[in-house]
Amino acid sequence: MSQVDNTWDTLVELRSADERVPRVAAAVRTSLLDFLGDAESAIPRDFVVTVEDGDSPEMLMVFLRRGGFVAGVGVFGTGNRAETFVAVADRLQDAFTEEFRVATPRCPGHPHPLSAMVIGAEAMWLCPKDDNHFACRVGEYARSG
Repeated sequence: MSQVDNTWDTLVELRSADERVPRVAAAVRTSLLDFLGDAESAIPRDFVVTVEDGDSPEMLMVFLRRGGFVAGVGVFGTGNRAETFVAVADRLQDAFTEEFRVATPRCPGHPHPLSAMVIGAEAMWLCPKDDNHFACRVGEYARSG
């Protein structure tokens, strides 16, 4: 099964019938808004994104492809919405940091990236050094600046 979910700003091709795929795809789109919304980020914006079955039934794979670059991150997507969004944001952040050597999304006024965490029932970006310095919901980074 393959379908394209083109809501939001990023096209995500769904290559699995797994019931967790729509939630993982929403988390991918939402996280990408933050990574690509970081004006100082050097991350290209022309990725082909797919959500596919993983090597085990518990795992889904998110692939970002651009030219010769391929980043694949495994996500379980078995938690609630906030846990899924944080897991996806964290894994994509690692992939972008490794490939592009950028701290994104940036913590305003600090040299480090934000950390994705579940606070209450929300997926949030927080300053890892000082919770009171900066916080916003995952997906709202570009609007919070």
